[in-house]
Amino acid sequence: MKKTIFIMIFAFVAAFSVNFCSAYDYDNDPNYRIAATQQGPIYLYLPSVDVQEYNPPHYQIAGYFIYTGLYGDTLVSEFYIVIRYNW
Repeated sequence: MKKTIFIMIFAFVAAFSVNFCSAYDYDNDPNYRIAATQQGPIYLYLPSVDVQEYNPPHYQIAGYFIYTGLYGDTLVSEFYIVIRYNW
């Protein structure tokens, strides 16, 4: 019984350590576009872009953004931004 529990815990830790140690390559994914800043890259997830209002000259567009930090190796934050033009 102890051996089975040990194997299950080891498998669980091994599976999650791979996910935490590997960084996702947003630069080569066609679903992401980069907007470089001095604080690090911010990526826009293209399938999440939503035109919420299209009434020229008023536009409201929203999207899901990912900020990966200065060196791009860890996920720092994810956020949803709504942008208004000529409102």
